[in-house]
Amino acid sequence: MVGAWILTDDAWLWAAAPAHAYGLIAFAALDLAFVAALWLGVRYSGPIAIVLAVVQFVAMTGDLAGLSLPAGVSASFFRSYLLNDSPFVVLLSIQPVIAGLGFLDRMQKSPRGNQKNGSVT
Repeated sequence: MVGAWILTDDAWLWAAAPAHAYGLIAFAALDLAFVAALWLGVRYSGPIAIVLAVVQFVAMTGDLAGLSLPAGVSASFFRSYLLNDSPFVVLLSIQPVIAGLGFLDRMQKSPRGNQKNGSVT
């Protein structure tokens, strides 16, 4: 949802960095698919969601670090733009939550995570 918000409201993203916009489309679609898979209890969705969230978090922090800049834009301007863009900050903040959901899903499905009579089986 946040990715769709950015894609529909951020005209500068489309004008200055269309490759970033297309990457965001892919990440938003994958985020939605894996949150749904976690909700439905699809096998291996937890570990894949963790990996996807970590990859997206690294990509977004790479943007903040200036590793992938739109043409003609300085690293400091781009970082300032991103940090002042509430949807970007929300999307960045959601990634650890998605990874945490994946981790919790994995722990619940782990044989070591099943408890019976107060002891770990």
